[in-house]
Amino acid sequence: MSTVLDVTVCLLLVGVAVVTLATAVPGAGEEPSAPDGGDAAAAELGTVTASVSSDGATRHDTLAGHLARAAVANTTVGGEPVAATGYPDAAAEAVRNRSGDRTHVTARWRPLGDASTSGTVTVGRPPPRTADVSVTTFTVESGLRPATAASDPATSLANAYVAWLFPPERTRGLLVDSRTAPAAKEQYTETAATLDTAVDAPLAEANAETVNERLSTALAERIKTVSEGHGDVDSLETPSEEVAVVVRRWEP
Repeated sequence: MSTVLDVTVCLLLVGVAVVTLATAVPGAGEEPSAPDGGDAAAAELGTVTASVSSDGATRHDTLAGHLARAAVANTTVGGEPVAATGYPDAAAEAVRNRSGDRTHVTARWRPLGDASTSGTVTVGRPPPRTADVSVTTFTVESGLRPATAASDPATSLANAYVAWLFPPERTRGLLVDSRTAPAAKEQYTETAATLDTAVDAPLAEANAETVNERLSTALAERIKTVSEGHGDVDSLETPSEEVAVVVRRWEP
């Protein structure tokens, strides 16, 4: 794994995404860095914007912002997915179309500090073993705002995650609009199915807040159950608001 130097190269402020860019020294098994290749590729991710369409919606953001959102949307608990969404694949394709053949990007979110709850998106093929590789790391805000008043980290994360995935006011608007209701209900029911909980009654009434409460409760219980199985429940950290991105760029 690369060791990040304590030198900040640049701070990119793009929309609501804050991107901190730092150089990195290749670790064991990696070749010495090519001059500024990874830095340039990472800077491009933080400045180039794109529109990504999935699940009946189109989002415009920097490529780095899309990577962060995709990693969060791709969250698994104990290896099982949480959200039913095609956004991670669509976002990865947008980054792939821009980054080229000699760039490998990984965005990883570990909100509670343990590996049992995490989200990852990977774009591009790994570099050849014989290539000169430049490695750059940076962080992007996840967009989640976990409530500090929650009783425990798992509940805090679950509440924030479901509210991020289904903002109550916006989602209720989608549920009462005949043009958008079918897609909104489908995403709700598919996510409820992954969490093994029932939301049919409140969903029929377009009651987004009650649906979210049920999803949050189910997600918090799953996080706790999986963490207990790994012996990690007592060491869960306060939910992180950042996604770590690693960019590897190489020359033949």
